[in-house]
Order: sequence, then C-alpha cells, then structure tokens
Amino acid sequence: RLVLGPLGALTTLQYNLTAAPASQPRNAFFGQAVALCTCYLLHRIPGLDVWHRVTLAPAIVATVTARLGLIHPPAGATSVVFSYERHGIEDMVLFR
Repeated sequence: RLVLGPLGALTTLQYNLTAAPASQPRNAFFGQAVALCTCYLLHRIPGLDVWHRVTLAPAIVATVTARLGLIHPPAGATSVVFSYERHGIEDMVLFR
C-alpha cells in the first residue's frame, strides 16, 4: 500500500514555485522527515486517541519546522495523513 497524500502540493511547489523557500529541496526533505518522525512518535504514546493525534501532529510539525527554518506546507498534510491511521515505517519511507 502506497500513501501519497501531499504529493500534489509537493509537485506544485517543486515545479511551479521554484524560487520559493518552501519548495527548496532542503525544506522539502527535512520538513517531511520532521512530519514522519512526529507521526511515528505520536503513535508510540499509549492511549492517545486518533483525534488527538490528528490534531497534535500538524501543530507540532508547523511549530518545529518554523523554529528550524524549514517551512514546507506539504509536511503538515503528511502529518495529518500518517497520524490518522497506523502506518508502518515501510509506508512512511516508501521502501518495501
């Protein structure tokens, strides 16, 4: 199963807004990494309801990426997609 939630937003940034800071490869790579790590850690908290995960994930990702200077809006979408259901590491990094 392949999950590609924010792929449309990522390709729009990469191909149409090439000069925008949010579409730079550094921001795209590390923003997605922060989002996936956040989702993985939220899934590890016992007793955390799905609605709390879906609410906390984009808030944490937006805060952390802003503090690190890695603004990448599709990372927020990634955090919502991957925090809604339990996905394995294989789904998160697209390796099987």
